[in-house]
Amino acid sequence: MAKSMQSTNTSRFTDLCNEPVDHLLSPIKGYQNKPLVTLTQAIQPVSQFFNEIEDYVYVAVHNCQNPADGLTQQEAASIYLYTMQFDGESSLYLLLNQSLRAEKREILEPWFLFLKLFLTALYKLPSHSGIVWRGVRGADLSSKYKIGTKFAWWGVSSCTTHVEILESDQFLGKHGQRTLFSIECINGKSIAKHSYYNNTEKEIILMPGSYFEVMSQLNPSAELHIIQLKEITPPIVLVKPPLSKPNEPKSSSAIHRSNKSSLPESTMTTQMTLPQRLPKNMTTKIANRLLCGKCGKCITDSAYHTEDSKPCCNECYNARFALKCTECRRPIATERYKSYRGKNYHPDCFRCAQCDKIIADSEFYVENSKPCCIECYTTYFSPKCTECHRPISNEKYTSYRGKKYHLGCFRCTQCSKAMGDAEFPTHNSNPYCIQCYDKYVAARCAKCLQAISVGRSIVYDGREYHPDCFCCGQCGKVMDEIQFQTHNSKPCCAQCYKEHFARRCSRCLKPIIGAYSTFQGKQFHADCFVCAKCHRIINTGDGFRQTQMGILCLHCAH
Repeated sequence: MAKSMQSTNTSRFTDLCNEPVDHLLSPIKGYQNKPLVTLTQAIQPVSQFFNEIEDYVYVAVHNCQNPADGLTQQEAASIYLYTMQFDGESSLYLLLNQSLRAEKREILEPWFLFLKLFLTALYKLPSHSGIVWRGVRGADLSSKYKIGTKFAWWGVSSCTTHVEILESDQFLGKHGQRTLFSIECINGKSIAKHSYYNNTEKEIILMPGSYFEVMSQLNPSAELHIIQLKEITPPIVLVKPPLSKPNEPKSSSAIHRSNKSSLPESTMTTQMTLPQRLPKNMTTKIANRLLCGKCGKCITDSAYHTEDSKPCCNECYNARFALKCTECRRPIATERYKSYRGKNYHPDCFRCAQCDKIIADSEFYVENSKPCCIECYTTYFSPKCTECHRPISNEKYTSYRGKKYHLGCFRCTQCSKAMGDAEFPTHNSNPYCIQCYDKYVAARCAKCLQAISVGRSIVYDGREYHPDCFCCGQCGKVMDEIQFQTHNSKPCCAQCYKEHFARRCSRCLKPIIGAYSTFQGKQFHADCFVCAKCHRIINTGDGFRQTQMGILCLHCAH
């Protein structure tokens, strides 16, 4: 199959004309309850829509044998298949997006297995924030996307971080009617490592149900219409997530997870919303047309902001609208700033509360609701090892009986060997390595006399046995402790007990195991003690008579 990128208005980057932005559809749910299956199984319910889908699935799975970002092979293959262009028929992304945009949600149900696998893969990818682009060729959508409008895109929205890719003849081109969307996204997913086209398309996916607000419109030429969107939080959950995350415990200090010490609160500064920036070949036209809505000066730079739907030069924006630093109270005029607990800081103003060191680009902890650098946290607040009394920094540790230890400080009571984070037995509340426990503490098997290490053992007549050493005293077969009998104070398997030691029924002569009836010193199975005439079972408590015919129930005896 050739790697031919799809042109016209049906490519992944331009497939949005049919988005129902004039009203909100019902939320998408139900797919998240489906199991995770292989890509072949996930495609089976929709295979009738395609001619050779099995071939494309095979290629996708084969080319995703060592996926990045912690994805499984099947998860990565679902993204790969989404990006593939099918020869001679509609590609998967077209039919999937048609179903995602359908008014009747039951139309989407055959896609549920694929949607579970595909969205699980996307949710595992790190989020991308910044400006991304997509568009439509041959149409002006300005009237459909009016300033202030809030709407959802229900399809899987493929975008690119490089507007030059959209301007190629394969997509929008540079001539004719076309609408270009500049999108400030916060939850994009970069699929470059998992795409059929690798990184050539710089593709970012916006998830189904992404919610936007139209911020501004520009018309740098009669044929080019630019609509600026901003991704915002939807009023309700529009698409149920495929993954559930358990609640993690919270504390007023740093958070502990599993057997690791407290993890840092944050490691990165935030990127400020970038000013609108148009492609280089459009700069001259815009510079000759745009005036700052505040000071009236001509905007000669290709970078500018919009306020109240009007262009705003960088100087006016910084003076009137820029964020203010919580520490120094001056405007934040740079692209980078630190956001912490709803407050904004210059990178140089975000400092450790203990030593005043700049930590905007560093990992830090939180102590008493204040940021603290790793060095100060380690010195003043981190837990201390019970053995060596030194701080336990950002590393694994062992916790035993409410006390914490470095992995190298947690040692066997007998031999002092470091046990790290391995499992260990205890005796009299003291930890032991497996070797010392077996040698000095463990019980001995009554048959082989070897140590019974930590785990399952069988106790019989006050003595312990390895499960493999607990054998029938008659045939020597290994027994389950539940399925044995006792004869002459020795264990006996059910089969040997039945053949050699069990009572015999006086009627059928077969062994009796369980309940039985006794009459005149003879034993009978419960269902063998019957009336000689009508053959009805005579239960305990029923009357009967001994006659020349044999035992008769009271009814037949009369």
